[in-house]
Amino acid sequence: FGLLLTAGILSAVGKNSVKDSILAAFKKLQPLSNQPANVIQDVENMQRTLQCCGLTDGPQEWTKVPDSCRCDATTTNQDTCNAGIYKLPCYDKIIKLMQSNLKVALG
Repeated sequence: FGLLLTAGILSAVGKNSVKDSILAAFKKLQPLSNQPANVIQDVENMQRTLQCCGLTDGPQEWTKVPDSCRCDATTTNQDTCNAGIYKLPCYDKIIKLMQSNLKVALG
């Protein structure tokens, strides 16, 4: 909640600078497959929770796409799942989450 509140306030004050900061931090972690095991585990947990794949560029950030990127192949929602893999990168999901909760966080 504290992180969401801070992100909400920061995004209200400097929307683009927060987006740029998150993007820069995520770019530093590429390629994902070369990161330490604890970072990979954290990214995979985030991917499962947010139903996304990769940090900024999608599944191609991985040498081998992990199971955390795999979605239900029978889903009819082609906006999020394509050929059994989440299409959206986590950056996009985080920004959408922040924007949708901005008013609540500021309130």
